[in-house]
Parts: sequence; C-alpha cells; structure tokens
Amino acid sequence: TVLLMHMNEASGATSFFETSGARDAQGFRNEGYCDGGRCPQTDAGKFNGALRFDGSDDFIYVQEPKDFPARQMSVMFWMRTQESAGGLFQYSATDSPSSTDGLWRFQANEFTVNAPGNVQVQLGGQLYGSSVSANDGQWHHIAVTWDDAARTLVIYKDGVAAQTIPSVITYTLTQPHGDSRFPARVVMGNRIEYAYEYAQECFWTPWGYTFCYPTYPYGIRETSQSPFKGTLDELA
Repeated sequence: TVLLMHMNEASGATSFFETSGARDAQGFRNEGYCDGGRCPQTDAGKFNGALRFDGSDDFIYVQEPKDFPARQMSVMFWMRTQESAGGLFQYSATDSPSSTDGLWRFQANEFTVNAPGNVQVQLGGQLYGSSVSANDGQWHHIAVTWDDAARTLVIYKDGVAAQTIPSVITYTLTQPHGDSRFPARVVMGNRIEYAYEYAQECFWTPWGYTFCYPTYPYGIRETSQSPFKGTLDELA
C-alpha cells in the first residue's frame, strides 16, 4: 500500500497523517494536506469518521508522492453522494520538457477517477466511460484497477466487478521528478488542471515588433477544477 487515508480528522484539520507506505530518507510518508478555506469537514463515515467535500473548491493533496506505481494501479474508497459529477481521485505529474519548444507541461490526467453518476477513468489523458453509478445517496465502495500488461481497466462496485474495459492504451505513468519546481500530485475530492507560469525574455526588432519567448518556469496556477460534493472514507 503506497497511500492509505482513514479520513478520521476533525473539521479544521489541514494535514492528514494517517497514512501507510514506505518512508523516504527523512522518515516521511505520503501525507495529505489542504489549504485554508479549501479543506473538507468532518462527517459520519462508513467506518468511524469521514471527510465531507463541499462541491465548491475543497480538496486534499499529496505533493511529490513516493513509491508511486508506473504501469499498474489500484485505487479504492468508500463514497456517498447524490451528485453526478466531480473528481474523486487524481494523479498528475509534470512531463519532461517538450522536444519542440522545451517547455514543461503539467499532465493533469495521468490517472483519474471521476463522475460518480457514471464512473469515468482517465489514463494518460485518454477518457474511458462506464455505466457504473454510485450517486444514490448511499455508501458505496468503489475500486478501480489498471494493469498495463493486460491492457484492462476494471471498475468494482461494492465488491463486485461491475465493468471491465478492455484494450486500453499502453502507457507508463509519468513519475515525480523529485523537484518541487516541477511537481507531481495526488488530489482527492477534486480534479484540478494546472498550467505553468513562465518568465519571458523579450526583444524589440528594428521594424517595431516585439518578440518574446519563455525562459524558465517560476510556478504553477490552477486553470480549472471539477470539485466533488459528498463524503469520502478509507481511501487507498
């Protein structure tokens, strides 16, 4: 288990340390955080407590996740909602610089699980839909497994394989670079698109034109989000 969140924290928590998995050299695990007014609130869970996301902008993130898989993945959680849309789990990473323009780009859809009305999975930016729904206001256990060797995605609902998606793309997940300037992230309770902010160097030509080109990235910014409104518990 690379990541385990029991989600038992009380309202007001901004860090989530009930995690499991290999530690790095400093003794840290894959620990979750949230920022200010974008933190979920405590709620009654399937087991003990859970976290309720407001459907506006809440999310939990793990920065630079450690020991993340590259060619297979299993994500599972308990959820309760009456909404059809919203991001549930997202792994995103910074791609290597482009061979055409040398720019870094944030790959928001490396592996995502979205849309409880009809569960969707994105792998390497490719969207795979399903007929699996879990938005009747009751607790449901959702699990998604991906195996690159078998080229399959399987979506489980309440312990039963509800749908198998064959012939998915062959893909290797982009791994963290270990550099905070070019981050990788796990996001829970939302799906967020990011873009890099680049410093620019400009030149003025004798003909009165201005020519600018990006020189180096100095940060990232959110460009869009798909927040989840509902409750999550026991995510792994």
